[in-house]
Amino acid sequence: MAGAAAIACLSCDPAGVPVSDPPLDYVSVELVVADRGALHRRAGIHFVLANVSKVRVASSEIAFDLYDGEGSPVPGVGRNAMRIVLAGPIDPGERARYSASLDEFADGSSETLTYARFRVTRATLGDGSIWRNPGSYVYAGGGT
Repeated sequence: MAGAAAIACLSCDPAGVPVSDPPLDYVSVELVVADRGALHRRAGIHFVLANVSKVRVASSEIAFDLYDGEGSPVPGVGRNAMRIVLAGPIDPGERARYSASLDEFADGSSETLTYARFRVTRATLGDGSIWRNPGSYVYAGGGT
């Protein structure tokens, strides 16, 4: 058949079976514009993820975009799209807490970083299946 297009499933396990339920839930996501000692001097993002699946999450990837008070993107790696690969398992029913410094994107004023659009983009499960986020995200406002 001429002109046939391949369709890729973005939320499928290795066999191509849809994986609709997210294995991770956002317990909390917080953008902090303040000095938190060893964690960060100007700004950081702190988040807690819970494994709500019945299998271990072997690794996951998160992404977030940063914005100022005007709603304009704050420049960053890959045109405002930051990605972090989280190595290490989260067992079923367990929570994991993470922090990442955003000092290089903050000038120390609360107007610089006002909110972040945060999402888990991918989770590799202990059974070998891979879940990919179809596009949902949460917002985190900047605070001290």
